[in-house]
Amino acid sequence: MKILYEDKDIVIAEKPVNIPTQADQSGDEDMVSLLKKHYGDDDVYIGLHHRLDRNVGGLLAFAKTKLGNKTLSDQIQNRSIEKNYLAVVCGSPSLKSGELRNYIKKLGSRNVSKVVSKSTHGGKLAVLKYTVLETIETDAFGILSLLKITLETGRHHQIRIQLAHEGVPIVGDSKYNTLRIPNVKSLDLSLWAYQLRFRTVDQKMMTCYSTPTEHDGFNYFEKLLNEINKA
Repeated sequence: MKILYEDKDIVIAEKPVNIPTQADQSGDEDMVSLLKKHYGDDDVYIGLHHRLDRNVGGLLAFAKTKLGNKTLSDQIQNRSIEKNYLAVVCGSPSLKSGELRNYIKKLGSRNVSKVVSKSTHGGKLAVLKYTVLETIETDAFGILSLLKITLETGRHHQIRIQLAHEGVPIVGDSKYNTLRIPNVKSLDLSLWAYQLRFRTVDQKMMTCYSTPTEHDGFNYFEKLLNEINKA
């Protein structure tokens, strides 16, 4: 268990790829149960406030007390927690930085989402901001770009579907990357929750960082990621 921050009320931990955030039908060990094992107590209080897809790694915030639970809940409700992600995409956006605004509808029976019109029943506004950190040319996959992404809303598969709709799908995204690039879908999903900025119970502002290592798509940007990790 990699702990990035901890006090008596809140803990920030790094979720590895392919570990569920919470218990699911697979029966595989999940982050909540792993934290309980870490503390040596199956009955210890662990409050979950946001989730990452199973194949996405990075930072997750958990509460250890009811007060920590309320503190995190209030920040998530008023959107004062800042969640930033790194993603490796095929190609490069037309602008070096920008905002994507789409309406997204979740198709529950298939566990996918799609971009819909504003008037579509069940569609919800999805907003994210992005910045291109680096663009390179590769022999295997052509042009790849490393993006920093800030979520303004939290919709199902939001980053994946919005980037795909923009024409720059994430490397390794078997659901939304429809580009005909050999073997690109067989790679790990190159999406990582790398920065979390939040306030503690005593209102101290904290920022935690986590960067991926030995991860297919991100390996092309190893030098820049090392610099980010040292910053």
